[in-house]
Amino acid sequence: MEYQEILVKQYTSYIESKDRFVERTFLTNRFYLLLTCVLMVATAAAIEFYGDNVSYITIALSFCGLAVSFLWLLNQDSYLYLIKAKLADVIEKFESHLPFQPHILEFEGIKERGKKMRVVFPEAQKMFAFVSFLLFFAVFVCNAGVKIITFFSSH
Repeated sequence: MEYQEILVKQYTSYIESKDRFVERTFLTNRFYLLLTCVLMVATAAAIEFYGDNVSYITIALSFCGLAVSFLWLLNQDSYLYLIKAKLADVIEKFESHLPFQPHILEFEGIKERGKKMRVVFPEAQKMFAFVSFLLFFAVFVCNAGVKIITFFSSH
């Protein structure tokens, strides 16, 4: 087997690996989105059910929402780093030895369009995770604060 054949097979394998990695990223984001939405609905239901009476259930749900939102943000950063730094760089190095460089051309096209379009899908996902973090944080601080004030005023 000659050098070009081996290179093309390795390149193909790496591209397929990247595609599986991107697919796994989307599945992970769907999981976090679903879990965040369920926690939001459960927290809203707990607030509605207990009304003005602050409950430990609301505090616990909002704390879980904080944790999930934070993990989601960390996870997105990790996947973005791996896709950009690790996978894209390696593919570009592979392509430097090939006569045609589709990945590099695709990246240049995206970069060119990026000047015109400012909202990008990963940024929108990250924004949703950040907004959910802020919402859960507000609910947690308000409810935990009321419980703490009530505790100290009764003693």
